[in-house]
Amino acid sequence: MKEITSNPLNLDELLSKSRYGIDYYQREYVWETTHAVKLIEDLTDNFLKDYSSNHQRPDVEDYDIYFLGTIIVSDVANEQLLVDGQQRLTTLTFLLIMLLKLDNVPDDQKGDIQNLVYSSRYGQLSYNLDVPDRVKCMDHFMVGTDLNQSSINSTISNMLGRYADIESNLPSDILDSHALPLFVDWLMTRVFFVKITAFSHADAYTMFEAMNDRGLQLTESELLRGYLLSRIERDEDRQAASDHWRLQSDALDTVRRGELPHAIRAWLRGRRAKSMTEYDSIGNDFNRWVRDHEKELSLSCSEDFSELVIREFDFYAHWYGVIRSAAEDPGKATHQGLNAVRFNWVNDFTLQMPALLAPLRVTDSETDIYRKLRIVSVYIDCMLMRRIWNGAAIFERHMRNRIFGGLIAEIRNLEVNELADFLIERLIAYREQFVPNTFGVHQQNRRRVHYMLARFTHYIETQCDQPSSFEEYVSRGGSDPFEVEHIWPSNFDHDALGFDHEYEFLQYRDRIGGLLLLPKSFNASYRASPYDVKYRHYFGQNYLAKSLHENAYELHSRFSNFKERSCLPFRPHTEYGKADLDARQDLYRQIAERIWNPDTIREAAR
Repeated sequence: MKEITSNPLNLDELLSKSRYGIDYYQREYVWETTHAVKLIEDLTDNFLKDYSSNHQRPDVEDYDIYFLGTIIVSDVANEQLLVDGQQRLTTLTFLLIMLLKLDNVPDDQKGDIQNLVYSSRYGQLSYNLDVPDRVKCMDHFMVGTDLNQSSINSTISNMLGRYADIESNLPSDILDSHALPLFVDWLMTRVFFVKITAFSHADAYTMFEAMNDRGLQLTESELLRGYLLSRIERDEDRQAASDHWRLQSDALDTVRRGELPHAIRAWLRGRRAKSMTEYDSIGNDFNRWVRDHEKELSLSCSEDFSELVIREFDFYAHWYGVIRSAAEDPGKATHQGLNAVRFNWVNDFTLQMPALLAPLRVTDSETDIYRKLRIVSVYIDCMLMRRIWNGAAIFERHMRNRIFGGLIAEIRNLEVNELADFLIERLIAYREQFVPNTFGVHQQNRRRVHYMLARFTHYIETQCDQPSSFEEYVSRGGSDPFEVEHIWPSNFDHDALGFDHEYEFLQYRDRIGGLLLLPKSFNASYRASPYDVKYRHYFGQNYLAKSLHENAYELHSRFSNFKERSCLPFRPHTEYGKADLDARQDLYRQIAERIWNPDTIREAAR
């Protein structure tokens, strides 16, 4: 380092007629309610500890000093940029603005407070915290100007929220007409900082990193952003990269707050990781991984870093947001043809995110991108359901190696038709298939079985041109959610079915061929009823249940047409013995083969 200085300053000395900008690698304003409230509580508690109602303003000089930490700035070409401290100083500025607007603050103090917040030239306010894209929000606080809703990004939203928090949390003890002037004096003269100044951008960034190593608590995303921007030399290129980063970060926050690090991991894992070790390293600390792999990432000059942010990060963060929106929002998934993305998300399979990004190229057309997303998501859907049918786990710890080595690394940069051909062959050769077995429900897979029955039910309804909602079938909420229904009641006369032991009957009863998906209210009414009673009422339910009744074949032409068209072995069951359950088990297996057929991948490629 060339030179640094340090000076103890009170709030008045720190802010009065000074101007601070925000350096390019700084985080946005991210403080939440808990941070702002804690700051106000600390300030007011320390003031009230010394305050007495018989004190006058000069007595404040004898109050204890309250130390509010270090403020680090870079001072280059007479421009002071905050390296550390913007969260505290921004929040303190909100407090000062609020105090400035109170009627019981003396006029002489209002002039002093004004000097800490802004200066005025030719009728224009110039704020001491000089951040151009925050000026309109500061004007809103100061003079009540309206804010354009389209301009409210995550930082502005946080600013609005924290200002409101301060307004609602300043205690009445402070707002007392006697205490308030003393509090203002104490805030300006007895709240101290140590201002540390570096006189080059390089030294400032070194201090920024060193402070994080000592607990500044920046996120991985903020550290990576700071590192990448610090390697871009031209101011205009750096600003452009910063703008792209912020745009995507704000867009992802509209999907789900704090989604950016997940997007970065998915991008780097899907597109850049070359081994399972690297895949894991990205998950543990993607900021460190990027720094350690500059050569492999072809980052050798300023232009390379700019290109990585403006072209690559921007592209993959955007498409991650599209995928994540489809996963969260059934309406968007249907509109974009990404229903399989939604299905996989409901199935709790988050590993699909890097796999979906893997085949995408920056040069791909939007049409081809959507085709690739459909192909990969449909393949994952088909693969997961094969595993579930065969009792294989789909948890992340069981699937990481399969998804990276067996999918992500294999499909990068494939053309649409190449991708479809590869995944069809992979699915046909997959170890788990829909073979005849005793698959059924047990304590550990109840949610998976519910999901599979929801897909069966939804598929049949839509094939019969009936209104259907997979979301309704799969949801566990609502006033009357769908539940897994056993066709055989638990108190059934198992001796009559030819079972020697009760446990054999109960295991057979749990097979998927003996299950339906029906409203909770139906299950409550008929769960213990014998089959001949349930049978009559099944006809009034969804087609999977209705198909047990002979009237479904005689009175519902759409279902009959579907049966003929599909060649699926539906038939009525006036009784329900072991042979009937076995037949139904095979019917469900064939329905699964129909829904999760390799041909669906080819259809997704169209």
